[in-house]
Amino acid sequence: MIDVVGVGANSVDFVYRLPSFPSPDSSFAKLRISEHLISCGGQVTTALATCAAMGLRTSYVGTIGSDRNGERMRDELSRRGIDTTCAVARNAANPFAVILLDDRHGERVVLWHRDPAIALSSADVDRKAVTTARLLHVDDVDVAASIQSANLAVAPSK
Repeated sequence: MIDVVGVGANSVDFVYRLPSFPSPDSSFAKLRISEHLISCGGQVTTALATCAAMGLRTSYVGTIGSDRNGERMRDELSRRGIDTTCAVARNAANPFAVILLDDRHGERVVLWHRDPAIALSSADVDRKAVTTARLLHVDDVDVAASIQSANLAVAPSK
């Protein structure tokens, strides 16, 4: 039995800490990066990672790309104990983001890319995964798939 199933998007985040935000017409036109890290994220996958760390059994229903970032995401979800048997493989680039963090003011800028081919459709949602889990968590990225999942979870016999 799965405790929490998550239906939604994932992203590989390339995070850069900067002393300030870049500004083309100033001394901040060229900045040294304070720190750089690569982090697997996304609203649903981050929530599932938290649930798994708390000892809950989790499963991810979403799309994962066929590129290196997709491999990185699948490996990270597996490493964290999140079941990916209901994840859908797409022959497309996995979603990613470049996140700029301003050390001076604590603000961030997120630059993201998501290939339209990576979209999760209602038909992609694994009915059994959604109806047998104790809790369903969805996001607002692929709205039709999230609504389909919620409808299945509320009335699993339909």
